[in-house]
Amino acid sequence: MSPCTLVDALAAVPDPRSKHGLIHPLAPFLGLVALAMLMGRTSLNGIARFGRQHGPALAHALGFPRGKTPAVSTLSRTLRRFDADQLEHVLSYWIASRVDPAAFTHISIDGKTLRGSRDGAIPGQHLLAA
Repeated sequence: MSPCTLVDALAAVPDPRSKHGLIHPLAPFLGLVALAMLMGRTSLNGIARFGRQHGPALAHALGFPRGKTPAVSTLSRTLRRFDADQLEHVLSYWIASRVDPAAFTHISIDGKTLRGSRDGAIPGQHLLAA
């Protein structure tokens, strides 16, 4: 399996929207969502604000032909239409093409903060088990 880019993988996602009145292409749309989430934006408002803050340069780099990123309402309306299984399949293929499965073993990790170990400004003691 040859490695593919995230942009290539996102371009393979089936578009759930009708062809009438499309303003934003799907691959740049999903690219904006992925990039904003990687930058710590977890809400629709945060994703839309991320696109506006970085302006036309980011929009053109992602592939938005008009140089404008989608608004919150467009993000909400479009993301609600996706089939989660199809999106998960495409992203799983992308990850599988980038990572050698034999290179990793699964490790379970559990962590907790000891009760009563926090004292004022001093943070509590953390235990981590792998």
